[in-house]
Amino acid sequence: MFLDHKNVNNSIEGFFFYILCEVKNDGFHFVGYFSKEKIREESENNLSCIMVMPFCQRSGYGKLLIEMSY
Repeated sequence: MFLDHKNVNNSIEGFFFYILCEVKNDGFHFVGYFSKEKIREESENNLSCIMVMPFCQRSGYGKLLIEMSY
């Protein structure tokens, strides 16, 4: 099964991306991100995608990203 709307060929210019990192002694570590559409046509809830790395799940980062998206 192929998902056309998730294809890499689609433009990402219409989105803002917000990255969440953890700061540790050895530097910054990617934890997750969310993206929002730049142009809101229907409502103010324009969250497009949210993702937390599997090794960071159940650490509260998903809830934090959702809160930040508002």
